[in-house]
Formats: sequence, C-alpha cells, structure tokens
Amino acid sequence: MGNGIKRARYLLIFLAALIMLGGCNNKQASQDNKGNNNITKSINSETSKNKTDSINSGLLIGFTKSNNINKSSSPLEAVPDSLRTLWIHIDGNKVVYSEKKNSIITPYGESFEKLTIDKLIISESNEYTSGTSDTIFGKYSSYYNFSSVVSQEANKGETNILTKDAVKKNYINKAEGEMGIGYGSRTESLLYVGNKYVCIKTSKYNTGGGTFRVGSDDIKMFDVKDLSSLEGHNINTKLSNLVGNTIESKLDSYRKKYNKTVENGSLIKEDYLIDSNNLALNRSEGKWRLQVPLYDKYYHEGNGSSYYSVKEIYDTDISLPTNIISYDTLCVDWNTIKSKIPDARDAVSSPNKDMLAVLTANKLMIFVYPEKGITQPIGTIPVDENEKIILNQWATGDYVEKWNKALSNY
Repeated sequence: MGNGIKRARYLLIFLAALIMLGGCNNKQASQDNKGNNNITKSINSETSKNKTDSINSGLLIGFTKSNNINKSSSPLEAVPDSLRTLWIHIDGNKVVYSEKKNSIITPYGESFEKLTIDKLIISESNEYTSGTSDTIFGKYSSYYNFSSVVSQEANKGETNILTKDAVKKNYINKAEGEMGIGYGSRTESLLYVGNKYVCIKTSKYNTGGGTFRVGSDDIKMFDVKDLSSLEGHNINTKLSNLVGNTIESKLDSYRKKYNKTVENGSLIKEDYLIDSNNLALNRSEGKWRLQVPLYDKYYHEGNGSSYYSVKEIYDTDISLPTNIISYDTLCVDWNTIKSKIPDARDAVSSPNKDMLAVLTANKLMIFVYPEKGITQPIGTIPVDENEKIILNQWATGDYVEKWNKALSNY
C-alpha cells in the first residue's frame, strides 16, 4: 500500500512537471509567434519601402502652353508660349519634383541645355495720329513683333539673341515678302524637344497696313546647340531627311486624299497641299507621332496678298527613329490607361517599366510598377488645362542621382 501511494505521488509530480514544462513551452511559443509577427510586419513595411526605393528612374518632362488660345488678336500681337520643366523622381515613399519655369531643360551629351523664348518689339510711334486709335496701325507708323527660341548651357544666365541690330540685319529691310513692309511678326513655337533635335514652327506675317497681307508657316528640325544664335536658326533640316526618303511613298496617299484646288472667285487662287518639307512632331495617345500638314496656299490677284499656312495637320503611323525621339514606349498600353483613367490626355513611362506618368486636364499622376495596376497614384502634380508635353527624357540607374545633383543647380 505504501509503495502504491509512493508511485501515485511520483506520478503526480511527473504530471505537474509536464504541465509546467508545457506551459513554459506554450509561453515561449507565444513569444516566438509574437516576435515573428513583428518581423513579418517589419518585412512587409520594409518590402513596401524597398519596393518604392527600388524605383531607379527619374523623369525630365517639359510643357508648353499657348497664350493665344481663343484670342482673335492679330499676329502682330502674338504672345510667346509659356514653358516649364519638371524633374520628378522617387525618394523613399514620396514623389519629389522640382520646377523650372519659363524654360525647357534637356540633356545634351553629358550636360544640359536650357531653351527659352526671347522676345523683342521694335516700333515707331505714329506722330500723325490724334491718339484716339487703339489699333497698332493707329498707334505706330511701324511695328515688328519677334519671338525666338534660344538655347544655352543650363548653368548659365539667360541670353538675348533678339537685339535690334541682329533683327534688322536678319529680318528687316529684306526683299518684299519679308519684313520691311511696315508691320510684321515672326514668332517661333516649340513643338518637340529631344536630347539632340528640336522641332520648331515659325510663323511669319507682314502687312503695309492696308489690305495687303503676306503670311507663312514653316516647320523645321534644329540641333539644340545651333539655337544659341540668331544665325544658327538658318541651320536646320527637314524631318523627312532624318526619317528617310522611304516615307515619300506613304505620303503619296495623303496627297491623293487631300490635295485639291479650291474654287474661290476669279481673283483668288487657292490650293490645299500636303507638304512633306514641313513634317512635324506631336504627341498623340501616349507617343510621339510624325504629322503631315495640309497647307493652304492662297493668292489674291487684286491686292497681291498671299498665304502659305497650315490649315490642318494629320497624325501618321510612320515610325520615328530613336536618334530623334529617344525612348518613347508605354509599358501599359494606351487603351488600358484610358479605361482606368478616362480623362487621360497623354502618358509616358520609364525604360525600366517601374514608373508611369499620366497627364490629365489638371494633373500629372505618378504611378510606380504600373504593370501591376494603375488604380492609385503615388503622387499627383498640378498642371494647367492648356499645357501639353513637348519633352520626355528619362534617367535610369546611377544617372538618376547624377541628374538630381546637376538639376538642383539650375
């Protein structure tokens, strides 16, 4: 009996030890699980942070905005377009951007160039007017309105190339049909800016103040560096020369469709013509497009007025070489972007496919890893409803930090 009690006592002690040991193990397991949850949360947090930190792309994007939209003013009163550049990159979990107003900054070789618009008005007061007329013809005996795109190294101050002497030498007192008629304008607008070439539309207009008018539009490509002087604006090339003569066969279909003579009275001769010498670059559906202009060639035999101006402009599917437009491919197709963001007007994405910028009427939306979804932007930047993209250059890898340091000094 004593031995039975003793065995029972040992059994109770053994069971108690097992319970205590189990309790300790369960407590330790609970502590370990709690620790694992913290690590998992920390890993998740770090994973999220690292997911954003691993974005190694930076976007240099330039905008232009016409200041003559919905204005019925004369070309003599044309106002230069507004320009601005944004440098956008990811820092931690935030979108960081800097803004450069009144200029377009673009990479050129290992440095950066700055494009601005120089403006000059040359006029003489009309000493014969009573001062009651509010028109240019009433206020001035002569009036010239010039604006010109000018380039220079980005780290230097702005340069004026439109001086009175330079303008008079290059534009005024030329043969009839140019300046020197009494009233004239010559305005330049940026259509495209790349890391070597720039596409510019030049509009010229002249009148003697009566019914005589002369006007023309010219679209050409320039090397960025050549725009540093007024004389350099004479050094240009046609976009067709850069793309290649093989496009001529494709352009024939446009000529057959749109070229025609317009019946417009016995004194007026007018033709609509597709002009392959003035091809343009413009953005449509998230990419750069080669555009074909339809010109209105107009001549009035009565007063000698003539125009050669762009009436319409058409997008083409003609491929553009990378030596002109650099990288210009969307990692998410345009139809998908429009289905997710119906008010999207344009979009650009990085060569690394880790960053997408979508332009709407009032904001630029920045997405990371867009191939995984574009439901929620990581950040948005306000834009004007009339702004459009004329520059999109990407930095990747080590160049993001290099560009960030360089651009912070401009």
